[in-house]
Amino acid sequence: MEDDFNLPEGSSYMNSRKEDVRKKFVECLEDFKKLLADKTHPDNQTNAYHSNVKSVLTRMLSSADSLDKVFPGEGIFGLIAMNFRSNLKLKDQMVLMEVRIRELENEVRKSRTLDVTKKPQNKPK
Repeated sequence: MEDDFNLPEGSSYMNSRKEDVRKKFVECLEDFKKLLADKTHPDNQTNAYHSNVKSVLTRMLSSADSLDKVFPGEGIFGLIAMNFRSNLKLKDQMVLMEVRIRELENEVRKSRTLDVTKKPQNKPK
């Protein structure tokens, strides 16, 4: 009797487990995107809010680690790419805010100039 077993190369069970790991990682990235989109002012962030942030970050790191075990490098490079994209998006938002501030400063400057050039009118009593 032979002691060696021939295991199937492409087991659908193992493939589904691999996809589950990838799916969990993607879900964590989506949760992180929701955190970035959140507009809660820092003064209004509660302990529950901070707990949620910690939970999302912990799940992201753990799912990236799990993904790396199945697909070496995919988890860490996924986090790096997400970080770069997030930074670029934040930079774009900062540029938009700087442009808007400049526009408002110009409007204030123009309104001050108009106010100074107007002569006060004497109203009859």
